[in-house]
Amino acid sequence: MRINPPNPYVLGSREALKASEMTEFEEVFGWDYCSVNQWEYWLGKALHISSVRDSSEKLVGVGFLENVLSTSPRHAELCNLAVLPNHRGKGIGTYIIGDRIQAAKNMGLTQVNVRLDSTNTLQDHYKLIGFILSDNIGCLALGDKS
Repeated sequence: MRINPPNPYVLGSREALKASEMTEFEEVFGWDYCSVNQWEYWLGKALHISSVRDSSEKLVGVGFLENVLSTSPRHAELCNLAVLPNHRGKGIGTYIIGDRIQAAKNMGLTQVNVRLDSTNTLQDHYKLIGFILSDNIGCLALGDKS
């Protein structure tokens, strides 16, 4: 996994990510609509946010680590991985996946999950990372940190 975003991209800070940017991503990716207030709630609730910006500081990729799939405090879900179409194929998504996995390890979590519908083109990529896929859920054991 990458430690830094690929050049010429830069890691975005959690504080710099604005709810209004997420509503723009909704339009690009056809996600269910959330208001700016709803996005502010979700941004505040996330365990970790990985974001990547281009040299002009435009948000080009984002992903969240959340405790939504499981009620266990030792498990989390990788949510909403999105990279703008004209920035794909440059390692940004791989960086975002790796950054969220590393954040989960740093938090002492023992498992991360990802929901992948049957048309998700990243299924093979998640398998290469070590996820075990079953019934549209991918699971990656991180090891016991206790």
